[in-house]
Amino acid sequence: MNVHRTTDYEQMAARYDAGRALPLEWIAAWRTALAPYVEGSSRPVLDVGAGTGIWSEALARWFGVSVVGLEPSDGMRREALQKGLASGVEVVGGTAQHIPLKARSCHC
Repeated sequence: MNVHRTTDYEQMAARYDAGRALPLEWIAAWRTALAPYVEGSSRPVLDVGAGTGIWSEALARWFGVSVVGLEPSDGMRREALQKGLASGVEVVGGTAQHIPLKARSCHC
């Protein structure tokens, strides 16, 4: 039997960071891996499925770049904005299939 289950991000948004957030030093290995793709970007970096902005925040702090966090869930966007993200991080509503930005406006 194939049962399709969906995640209710609206309901889990308030608790999301409690289960997913990690101090930046714990995920530092990702900084090295992402550096060749992100470092020195003159355009904002696009974080698709940004959730509460955990990775958007990391990218902005690590590389001093602007980040657009694209997130379809109203609850996740609300949590991201309430916690106060790093300077240069903007959170917008949308999906990977329908990105509400001009073509080539971000470094993806």
